[in-house]
Amino acid sequence: SIEIAEPPHSDASQRTPSITVCVATFGTERWREAGRRAFESLLNQSDPPNEIIWVHGESLAHARNTAGLVARSEHLVFVDADDRLDRDYVRHMRPMVQPGRLVQPAQSLSGRQGTFVAQPLDLRVKNFLIIGTAVPRELFCQVGGFRTWDALEDWDLWVRCWLAGASLGVAEQAIYVIGDHRDSPGRNQRSSWLLKRRTRRRWNHLPFEVGG
Repeated sequence: SIEIAEPPHSDASQRTPSITVCVATFGTERWREAGRRAFESLLNQSDPPNEIIWVHGESLAHARNTAGLVARSEHLVFVDADDRLDRDYVRHMRPMVQPGRLVQPAQSLSGRQGTFVAQPLDLRVKNFLIIGTAVPRELFCQVGGFRTWDALEDWDLWVRCWLAGASLGVAEQAIYVIGDHRDSPGRNQRSSWLLKRRTRRRWNHLPFEVGG
């Protein structure tokens, strides 16, 4: 199922650079309801995104890719159903996005004070970019979107974007609020550990540096 919300302000759909915020879910009715709550929470952004899309699909990768393909904006921001965007997220993200650039937000843990921005590292060693990182839609489509993995599918996407020549920006005032992921589907510690090993082996022979 797909739901698309137009921005509440008459001129919001024309604001540039354009940003679509995507919520993707799959699985039980519980996650469908979580997706709806996340979708509705995005309607109160101080600078509304050009559109908001929620897809409940057959897998997380399928739902995210469907949202990315349906989107009409130049840039995409993905939100997990158990996370939230600070009310000023889009307002602080919009000046930073540009073609060919991944834009990293600040992170906040739900229920805790303070925010932090992860320090850039070699992406082959550790994923320092979270799912709320803004990605140009053209680049997203160029590298093939998300692939169906048991976990770490966002890490795989960022590495492929990086290898395609993406630069990195930081929007320190755009705050991505991370919820409690312990009950999320696909959060299996052993499969996560195995995928980290597999991912590192896959990219270790490819020379690239953090920068941009």
